[in-house]
Amino acid sequence: MRLIHSLNRLNRTWHAAELIAIASALVLAASLVSSMPARAESDRKVIARVKAVYPEEAKRLKIVGTVLLSATVEPSGRVKAVSPVMGEKLLLKPAQNAVSQWRFTPSHYETVEDVEVVFP
Repeated sequence: MRLIHSLNRLNRTWHAAELIAIASALVLAASLVSSMPARAESDRKVIARVKAVYPEEAKRLKIVGTVLLSATVEPSGRVKAVSPVMGEKLLLKPAQNAVSQWRFTPSHYETVEDVEVVFP
């Protein structure tokens, strides 16, 4: 009888340890997912676009071209951060200022969008 009681206790302890291990794995998985970098999504549309201001100095120097930016967009559609990828140095800041005011369609997660701003 004592042996059966010990086995039952051991069995309950083993099941408790299994549940703790499963719970720990779920917590770890959730923390990994939340710390993942933003996901890229190509079909997220711009719903409000602010035009970039063409700098007077660039006009005077007849500098034209395309600026490529990387915009981190929150699930709500607001732009969280804008980083330059390539483009004429004089045109980068105005392009960043404009894109930081853009609004994208809402999503379930944060995304990183490649954005081009063309200056005449």
